[in-house]
Amino acid sequence: MSSKTIARGRKELLSHHITPDRIRQEGAGQPTLKKTDLLKKIEELMAEDTAGDPMSGRKWTRKSTYTVSEELCAEDISLSPNIAGKLLKELHFSLKSNRKTIAETHHPARNQQFGIIADMKMRFTDRAQPVVSVDSKKKELIGNFKNNGKTWKKKREEVYCHDFRSMATGIANPYGRYDLTANCGTVVVGTSYDTPEFAAESIELWLTSSGYAEYPHMDELLILCDAGGSNSYRARLWKYGLSTKICRPYGISVIIPRELPNGIPLTIAFSASSA
Repeated sequence: MSSKTIARGRKELLSHHITPDRIRQEGAGQPTLKKTDLLKKIEELMAEDTAGDPMSGRKWTRKSTYTVSEELCAEDISLSPNIAGKLLKELHFSLKSNRKTIAETHHPARNQQFGIIADMKMRFTDRAQPVVSVDSKKKELIGNFKNNGKTWKKKREEVYCHDFRSMATGIANPYGRYDLTANCGTVVVGTSYDTPEFAAESIELWLTSSGYAEYPHMDELLILCDAGGSNSYRARLWKYGLSTKICRPYGISVIIPRELPNGIPLTIAFSASSA
């Protein structure tokens, strides 16, 4: 505290204008604000940026505690970000991350397509026929780059500061395959591009390595995949690869249920005779 502040305080005490129940002269300091009024003010600020769950009563907002503190300071209400966070918890707010739940389009036949897929999975499982789900995974740079996770070591491993593509020795294209019946999966990693030919070869690799050993009486194969990327229903090389690499050499039928953009259910089937 500065000497000038002490001198002013001493002068106020000697002037006898301060009552015994006060430590400062009336009118000094920031006007007091009731907690209920402060909570009401915060609710007004959060009204346009609030979402919530009507079942649990929890709320979440896009505003940070620092933003709330700055907006209150703009209205002459001094409040730290930490106190703003505590008051938000009293108002049943909590930290929430984004969730992908809003679809751009919703066709009336969408549930019908899922019902068709569920019936087909049940039919294949009852007949001891394989049901596999395939999808391309995120491409990864090959090189001395940082990767999440920890290992027991005496010394840290030094990696590059930035994940620039020009510093990579190559790019890995993972393609995942999951067997719903056996509850096991494999990942095939390619060093070329994520092409329809690579997707078909990944399924062929599973058949030659363990597919026939797990399903010796296989005559049909149900493949569940999305309608884009290397296994898109528009890609002719994907269909050609299934016919020439799986159906014709192994004499099995491949069925791929799809949902077209207009919501109409579609089932693509490849057999050894039609290939």
